[in-house]
This record gives sequence, C-alpha cells and structure tokens, in this order.
Amino acid sequence: MKRRIISAFLAVIQVCLIAGCTGNEQELEDRISQLESELDEYRSNAADSSDDGNATYDASEEKNAGSSEKDNALNDFWDGIPECPPADLEYEEADGLVTISKYKGDSAIVRIPGEIDGKRVTSIDEGAFGNCTQLTDILIPDSVESIGFAAFNCTALKSVVIPDSVTELNWQVFQSCTSLESVTLPNSLTEIPNCIFRGCTSLNSVSVPDGVTVIKKGAFMECTSLTSVSLPDSLTEIHDSAFMGCTSLSEITIPDNVTYIGRLAFEDCTGLREVVLPDSVEQIWADAFRGCENISVTYKGKAYTYDNIDEIYNCLA
Repeated sequence: MKRRIISAFLAVIQVCLIAGCTGNEQELEDRISQLESELDEYRSNAADSSDDGNATYDASEEKNAGSSEKDNALNDFWDGIPECPPADLEYEEADGLVTISKYKGDSAIVRIPGEIDGKRVTSIDEGAFGNCTQLTDILIPDSVESIGFAAFNCTALKSVVIPDSVTELNWQVFQSCTSLESVTLPNSLTEIPNCIFRGCTSLNSVSVPDGVTVIKKGAFMECTSLTSVSLPDSLTEIHDSAFMGCTSLSEITIPDNVTYIGRLAFEDCTGLREVVLPDSVEQIWADAFRGCENISVTYKGKAYTYDNIDEIYNCLA
C-alpha cells in the first residue's frame, strides 16, 4: 500500500512538472528525489522478500511467492507513472508505425508510450536512449517488437521490463549499464544476442526464458556481480566468451540438450567450483574454462580438476 501511495505522489508531481503547473519547481524536484530514494528502498525490500515467509514452504514455493510479490510491486509502481510525452521523443513514422529514434527528456523514470498520434510504437532505434545518464527505470510497452543496437547504454539504469511482444533484440542493447540490477526478458526470445549485458557489473541474477536455444558471444561477459543464472532446457549452444569474467558465479547447471560450448565461454569465472557437463555435449573448446583454477568438472560420471581438464577437451574437441 505504501508503495502505491509513493508511486501516486511521484506520478502527480511528474505530471505537474510536465504541465508546468508548479508553484515551486525546485521544491517538487527535491520531493521527486526523496520519493525515488524511498522507491529504491522498497525495490530492495521486495528483492529480499523471497527470503522471508513460512518455513513449511518448499524452496520453489517460496521463490514463486517472492517473484509474484515483486511482480505486483512493480506493476503498482508503473501504474502510477504517466507515459513519456511525445515532445520528449524524436521519432519517425512509416506505414502507420512509429520508431523512436532519440529520447530528449531528462526524467529518471520513463514509461514509453504505446502509441503516438494514434500510431503504434513498434521499434526503438539504435542508440535511442544512449548516454541518458539520469535514467534509472524504463518500461517498454507491449507494442514494441524490435530494439536496436546499443539502445540503452545508460550507466544509471537499474531496472527494465521487456515485454513478450519483442522478438528482435540487437547487439549490446544494455552493454555497460553498470547499475542494472533487474531485467525481465521476453518469452518470445530464441537467442540471447552478442554482448547484450556485457559489463553490467551490478546484475546479480538472470533467468533465461524457455525457448532460447543459443547464448551468443559475450552475452554476459564481465557481469562481475552475477551469482545466479537459470538456463532453460531448450538451450543447445553457449558461444564464445558468453560468461567470461563473471567472477562471482559459483555454480551453473548446463541443461541436458546443450551440444556446443565455445571458446573462453567461462574464462576467468574464478568463483566457479562445480560444473556438470551433460552427455549431450558434442564439442567444447579447449580453453572454455581457462582461468577457473578451483573448478571441478564432471563428465560422464568422472570428476576432472583444472589440472587434468584437458582430458575432456581431447575427447570433445
């Protein structure tokens, strides 16, 4: 309830600023900053909520309850935020559809409109929100189908929700978003693009949606805070440098349908301790676990250390 109230206050104040109906703009700007700080606190509390609850629940039950609570809190938050005014956007129209090419505003929280002048917003162009250093949260409408190269290289961005309508994500969409903590990926994806989260040093967990078959080159490279990755059973390939430099990653379960693991896929994942390679793996490059000196890799029931892991590579080269 308190989150709804904060969201409502924030929305009203932002509307006032947009409409120019304030008596003291600086005072209201200060109030926005205060409310955003409170929202950060509630975002953090929501993230921790899955650790609380009835001890009789099993782990999956508790996780699902926590996820549902976070989703509800997120929905409450965005329900109170008005859409970004078209005046803050540069956009192009073609065949009755709109592509956003540049964000010109200075808001920290942006809800992209689903329509402009009665025309559906279907694309976010290359670099459209690049270098928006003040942007912390963004909601993408379910009209959007494609997001261009490096669309959101925003160092302050903390959370983003990508709807299932998005079927095309290009390279480096969130590269170097060093504050990004939370991302909801669409179930429509079939691959995780090259370097999409490279250098997102605050990202601590990711759930790759069912239906994804390929994690491409450098997708999670240098995500140094990443401790948890959930990979779907649909996954068949993990490409070069996909998790390179994820120094906080201590364990990962490779699904049974994976057939290929590329060069340097887990290089310098220095926290990685145990990996089980499924029998489905047909090829793994000899330097896939380079620099993982404390690792134990189990393949076909036999455990290998960093000192003799070459035996696996020789079998599957």
